[in-house]
Amino acid sequence: MVEIIKNLVEEDKYGIKCPYSMNPVGITVHNTANSASADAEVSYMISNNNEVSYHFAVDENHAVQGLPLNRNAWHCGDGNGKGNRKTIAIEICRSTSEDESLFDEAEENAAQLIAYLCKEYGWTTSDIYTHEHWSGKHCPHKTLDKGWERFLDMVREKLGEDVEEPDTSDSTEEPDDMPSEDNQGNNSGESCGTDGTDVNVTYAVQLEDGTILPEVSNLEDYAGIRGRKVVGIAARVDRGELKYQVHVLGGGWLPYVTGCDWDDTVNGYAGNGCVIDALRVYYSTPDDIVEADGYKKAKYRVAPVERDYYSWQHDNETSDEQDGYAGMFGMPIDRVQIVIE
Repeated sequence: MVEIIKNLVEEDKYGIKCPYSMNPVGITVHNTANSASADAEVSYMISNNNEVSYHFAVDENHAVQGLPLNRNAWHCGDGNGKGNRKTIAIEICRSTSEDESLFDEAEENAAQLIAYLCKEYGWTTSDIYTHEHWSGKHCPHKTLDKGWERFLDMVREKLGEDVEEPDTSDSTEEPDDMPSEDNQGNNSGESCGTDGTDVNVTYAVQLEDGTILPEVSNLEDYAGIRGRKVVGIAARVDRGELKYQVHVLGGGWLPYVTGCDWDDTVNGYAGNGCVIDALRVYYSTPDDIVEADGYKKAKYRVAPVERDYYSWQHDNETSDEQDGYAGMFGMPIDRVQIVIE
């Protein structure tokens, strides 16, 4: 059995991280989409004031518990639906590690933990869900890419079940208490979505050595490489208009740009070759989406080099403890995430 280390959130943060009591009915599996350890993931989660939360993070060494199992977590992107309110959240770490064996070992430990919880609660693999099941986000991304049924077989073997058992947690099956669109309220587990008012954002960064990294979309991953300073950012949306600007180390804010073309040095990307320490993004919602679903905002965050992310920001807002930009002057960044919601 994988070792479980407890590093529980303080009770004064229950209102943010786990405000509701819970009698769990299953497990939701996630991948962290970064290379950090379980200790680092949970330490960051319990110390910040973001609503995003989960019960366990698991790496190649052990599982770290961050929330009590009788409290809910914000992790599925289904508002007050069954995923967020009724399932135990398990984050499998190291999914972007260059050392593939670390993720393989983390998955093995996660399967052990899940089997243990299933035995404790009397569950089977029918009670194990993907994040994708609840909100449509491609998560746990690497576990899904390697084969969800393969992972369930790992759990079944530890439960002593027949590995030929069919997968009853098919992501196309809706939970019996799936919330309405009006109840998609929390910022955990953001997805690309499927309804007619969704907006997809695609973005990429340029590193200090001139390398332009592959594009990412929404929150499927982050743009950047941990430990490598960013000097340029390019972004675009498939509906509406996005404008964005960056603040450079030792300098000031560069002009807003609206394009997304690395060959266009005037309006194609934000940056001038200097290291970036802050980002500001603003989304203009088209009339048809406003009429159908109201105004949307750019939600974004950055991480300083080799450190955890700063808080999420929304457009250029400065109310409700928002800064109007993501970052801290004087602290170079190495990762960026953007979504429109």
